[in-house]
Amino acid sequence: MTPLTETSPCKTYRFEASHHSHCVWWTDFHASNPTVKAAFYTGNTLPPLLFDACFALVEANMQDQYNAVDVWDRDEKRAELLDPQMRFLVLVDHLESVCGALIFQFSTEEDADGDWENPIGYCYEIQVRSDCQGLGMGKFMVQWVADICHGAQMKQLLLTVFKINEQAIKFYLKQGFRIDGTSPSNFEDEDGNPLDVNYEILSLDLVGP
Repeated sequence: MTPLTETSPCKTYRFEASHHSHCVWWTDFHASNPTVKAAFYTGNTLPPLLFDACFALVEANMQDQYNAVDVWDRDEKRAELLDPQMRFLVLVDHLESVCGALIFQFSTEEDADGDWENPIGYCYEIQVRSDCQGLGMGKFMVQWVADICHGAQMKQLLLTVFKINEQAIKFYLKQGFRIDGTSPSNFEDEDGNPLDVNYEILSLDLVGP
């Protein structure tokens, strides 16, 4: 990883030098996790071996959940996350091992009525290694990506979560997310029954100057 510069294709956000260093959430996380490094990559600058490590984390955390509701398709998921438009927030420990990863894109999303589109950040994955959970890494990555998306003039941060992942839903609601108006649970089928789906779409409004 290389130090942060405006022209660096591989931007490493070192806590003590970061432009986020004035943020309480950034300094609090650094105080609790002083040996953790945080880095930002685009899909085109993420080293292949680091992508493999991030993907291994996704697979370790999510394969069983996918198989519980449908089927885990490894090739399909890899192809999705290899999209050049993806952006990666990566946390590594003192052994240079990936302990957290958040993967997102800038996009647009129609409102529930399809009348207009919002510029949004869409989180495809927010993953923390099992032995590092409970250390504030998930909260830190959510705050970090919200800060990035707000700075890019995105109006909301959205993500999809399986309904069976009750722990994750509880976590996201605690971070300020809510069930989005476009989530299938807000709609009914032709017989007037709630749609039977296995996921919710959650959103976090990005407001303020």
